[in-house]
Amino acid sequence: MTIAVNAIHIELANTATPTNTPTSIPANTPTPAPTDTPPPTPTSTPGGNTSRTTDGLQALYTFQEGNGTTVSDISGVGVPLNLTIGNTDAITWLADGGLTVFSDVLISSSGPATKLINASQATNELTFEAWVQPANTSQNGPARIASISLDTDLRNATLGQHYDYFNARARTTDTTLNGSPIHLDSNAGTASTNLTHVVYSRDVSGTRRIYVDGVEVGSDSQTGDFSTWDSSYKFGLASELDGLRPWLGTFYLVAVYDKALSAAEIDQNFNAGHLYNNTTASFIADKTSGIAPLTVNFTNNSVNADTYHWDFGDGTTSTAESPAHEYDQAGVYTVSLTATGPNDTDISAITDYITVTEDVRIIDGLQALYTFQEGSGATVGDVSGVGNPLDLAIGDTDAVTWLGDGGLHLIIWCSLQADRRYPNIQ
Repeated sequence: MTIAVNAIHIELANTATPTNTPTSIPANTPTPAPTDTPPPTPTSTPGGNTSRTTDGLQALYTFQEGNGTTVSDISGVGVPLNLTIGNTDAITWLADGGLTVFSDVLISSSGPATKLINASQATNELTFEAWVQPANTSQNGPARIASISLDTDLRNATLGQHYDYFNARARTTDTTLNGSPIHLDSNAGTASTNLTHVVYSRDVSGTRRIYVDGVEVGSDSQTGDFSTWDSSYKFGLASELDGLRPWLGTFYLVAVYDKALSAAEIDQNFNAGHLYNNTTASFIADKTSGIAPLTVNFTNNSVNADTYHWDFGDGTTSTAESPAHEYDQAGVYTVSLTATGPNDTDISAITDYITVTEDVRIIDGLQALYTFQEGSGATVGDVSGVGNPLDLAIGDTDAVTWLGDGGLHLIIWCSLQADRRYPNIQ
């Protein structure tokens, strides 16, 4: 009896925790007295008609979904790095755009933040930008606003809030694996319960800055480069990736760049305001490779759009909002989506997105086939097409990482098993 299994990578790893992990409160900075003030209604912000800077943009989240468990990356750069809300009972979607987090929750990518990590490693620069309204000035740790990391001891980069100031750190060749001992703090009093535009940047020379509402409120220099970044880390909002250091408040916009935004670019984004009103085309496919004929379901994550035009790269098109398309021939296909809204049009294209191969596998006697193309979730599907699918349930999704191009990475021991017997496999 043979069971066909493709592309599974098993690694049992005991990751060492750095032995020199300092506390997150700077030695010369007095701890502010915690306060717990209910968040006020957002104060007025600059216009909202100014275009945002897109040079170096890698991920953009505008929280316009209004419902559901997904926060969509609408940057239009590469494959979208969408985020999943771990518990919708802990959040409230805002009608005009925004997501309020009122209880501990992790909002994270299902797999590694590959495009963010690779891009910043190539430039040795980074910018985290966020329009947020903190729920209080008593959260600390620092409480994680945005992070590329694994847990409280292992990270590539993090932006957080510590009482009434913001805190940022990034791993380099001259820091610990936690980005310590040197972390950058904004001035005391710069984090409040008001609607706030906060930006952390780090340039190739090592200069780091924090801006609040367009004003620089902290800077220093950090030597080293990003070559020691871990390529397996996910991107998350509202808590550390292990669920600790929760942050409460409202997200209106989060952006990640592979460059250090200039003061002028930060001012430009501040003047654009916290509500994103531009039409933006964005989409993702439920699978990006397979054997012909391959049916691909496309999910449209565009914002502020009314009409759509899809080009599937094989000579066919569609005007459906979220179409399904069957690729009959082997090949590599570029997919594009044109989204049109009340005032503008945007195009998102992903080059060589869908790879279709001929069916050259031996299928005589096949009973089960697992190709690990799901990309997310707790189920490995049997795609053999023989009888009732013998799908496998993942015992612990925290023990695995889905790979973007197909595959399942097991970090620690975890069972994958069917929920019933299959009489043809004994």
